[in-house]
Parts: sequence; C-alpha cells; structure tokens
Amino acid sequence: MGSGRLLQGHTLVRGKITLAPARMKMIQAKSNLISRNLPLFCLLALLSSACDDDNVTTIKQNPFIGKWKITFSGSYQGSGTLTVKENGTYHEEILLSSVLFTITGTVTDQGIVVDAIILQNNSQVGTMLGKFSSNSGNGTWQTDANHSGNWAAQMIPP
Repeated sequence: MGSGRLLQGHTLVRGKITLAPARMKMIQAKSNLISRNLPLFCLLALLSSACDDDNVTTIKQNPFIGKWKITFSGSYQGSGTLTVKENGTYHEEILLSSVLFTITGTVTDQGIVVDAIILQNNSQVGTMLGKFSSNSGNGTWQTDANHSGNWAAQMIPP
C-alpha cells in the first residue's frame, strides 16, 4: 500500500493514518489542558451534584439576631441595648435605678426567652421570662429580694 491523501492534515501510510505535526500539537495541547484541569472538573461535578435541591440542608437563622432597645419598669427602672447573637444568646450590662446588673440568656428561634438570669457582681440575683416577636418583645423580671417588674423590647433597625 502506498501513501495517499485522505483529508487535509491526514495521511495514510502503510494502512495507518498519521496527522500533520501542527494538528498533532493542537491535539496534545487540548489533551494536556484537560489532564491538568481534570481535578477541577471533578470537583465542579461533585459540587454541582451536591447542590441538587434534594441534598441541600437549610440552616435556619434565628430571626431575633440584632440589637434591641430594652426598657425595664417596676422596682428598678431603666433602659439599654440588648444584642442577640447568631446563636440566640445575649449578655449585657445594664444600669437600672443606678444599680449595675448583667442580664444573660437565650432567645430561641421561636422567640422564647430561656435560661435568662439577672446578675449583680457575678452572682445570680434574679430571673427574666418573656417572648420576642418579629420586632418587639416583653416579659417579666424578678429578683431574689422580691423586686419585680416588666420589660419591653423594640428591635433597632440595622
């Protein structure tokens, strides 16, 4: 069998098709590009399959995260800022009737105030109960010395 022309850039020699050198370099360059980027292609394929709607886990964010103006009435009076963190907790110092207190607790993602205590000089002296809604909250507080009252909160826009 002799050599003959098949297609532009292809040659038939002894029953084998050979490519022109320029065509061969182009094919090798594309092959190298794919080989070098194969891990990236695999990662993208994995991530796209992991992002399928059936596999997505939605993390529910506490809707009460942010700053709140809180006002206390009753035996002790005053107001301050309460900052609810991403995990729903708060820990603030607040001056009520010239007495410094620390209030600490958690607002659940349903708005319920739990584990809420009132501290004075790092010792627990009382508790708070209550509930938050979309932009306000209210409840009661009481100390071990039989002081009590109400509290109300308004969300401070970001």
